[in-house]
Parts: sequence; C-alpha cells; structure tokens
Amino acid sequence: VNLTPFATIANYWVKWRQGLVGTRVAVTNLLGNILAFAPMGVLLPLIGKKPWGFLKTAFTGAALIALAEVLQWYFGVGSCDIDDFILNFAGLLAARACLCLPCFRKTMGRKTPPRGKKG
Repeated sequence: VNLTPFATIANYWVKWRQGLVGTRVAVTNLLGNILAFAPMGVLLPLIGKKPWGFLKTAFTGAALIALAEVLQWYFGVGSCDIDDFILNFAGLLAARACLCLPCFRKTMGRKTPPRGKKG
C-alpha cells in the first residue's frame, strides 16, 4: 500500500533517469494507468436519458477508482497505490473534458431514434 502522493511516479522518474528502468516500462506503467479509466470518462455520462454533468461523472468515477484500489488491497491483487488513483482519475477527467469540445458536444446532444424505427 502506498498512500504517499506522487511517490511511485517520482520513483519511476528517478529510476528512468538513472537508467534502472527502461523508457518502455515507465511509459507503459504511467500511460497505462492514465488510459485505464479514460473510457469511463466517456461512458459514464451516457448512463441514463440525459448525459451526466462533469461533476457527477468525476465523483462517480473517483468512487469507482477508489473501490478498485481498495479491492486490490483487500484481495492482495496488484498494488493499492494513491498514484494509480491519481493517474486513473486524470485519465477519466481528460476523457470527460474531451466531451466538452464542440465536435463531441454535437455528437452527445444528438437524439437517436429507438431501435427498429427510422426517423
């Protein structure tokens, strides 16, 4: 369990600079954690009849990420790390923020007809 923010991220940075960890390993770990929950930042807002707002998505996503980290700790699978939470949450927020861009807003606001009906 690591509850010290940015300790793991800093550790990867230091070990990478010292040549003890390859670029591929460091990037895979850090970028992988960012991308792991990014789809949730897009999919959570689609639950329900109206798209979710930014805060509802952020709070729900944070709760689910925290749950995943606690379950890792409880079952002894993987590692419970605050840095994983930070990176997962950053990915979720970045993906959700993309939905605020005009090209995505147009798509999110589009009404789709029920299955089987044209219109």
